[in-house]
Amino acid sequence: MPSNLLQISPWRAYKGQVDDFTGGHRIIIVCPYEDKQYFYLTVTSKVDKAKIRCKNDLSSLVELDVTEWDALTCHSCVECGKRNLKIVNEAQLKSLYAAEKLQPLSIIPEIVKTKIIAGICSSVTYTDTEKAMYTKY
Repeated sequence: MPSNLLQISPWRAYKGQVDDFTGGHRIIIVCPYEDKQYFYLTVTSKVDKAKIRCKNDLSSLVELDVTEWDALTCHSCVECGKRNLKIVNEAQLKSLYAAEKLQPLSIIPEIVKTKIIAGICSSVTYTDTEKAMYTKY
């Protein structure tokens, strides 16, 4: 696929392996970082394991139901704590897309976006300045 066809913007979702940790999960671009780089979070269906990982910051765990987002195939979650916010650059996304290892899914439904913003804002891992930066888009 020609990489120039890939649209990258905040609150857009993709399916593919961006790093060694995302596997085939869905990723959500949260906001731009620096020139042609983006912050993203990963969606996982392993909710029970995520609850264990987030035990000290449970308010940052956002559970999602398939009725809230049609790109999901089962009950899932997003760990919104600071350690889960990763950076990816545009060139990497376009390269994965060109190699057919990344698929655009959809713009995030408003209910999912609202829940993720609430997860970031209620997390104990961010400063107030960081919360404002990550949720302004």
